[in-house]
Amino acid sequence: MKAELQELKQTLDSVVAELWKVKVKHAEPIPKSIHEPKPKPKQIVIDYFVFVGFVGVLIGVVVACMWK
Repeated sequence: MKAELQELKQTLDSVVAELWKVKVKHAEPIPKSIHEPKPKPKQIVIDYFVFVGFVGVLIGVVVACMWK
């Protein structure tokens, strides 16, 4: 039993070594462009509370104009 286990371990080690050789052989270098972050497009972001405040002021102005 121990001899069979040792033989299985040797077979597994040789298969792993062959797979490693194939993987290293086919490995491609990482392109330089992957390491450099791409610039993000600039956007104007309106905060939710600013928007709600603007709508509230607008409603207040409309109501004030209607009461005159």
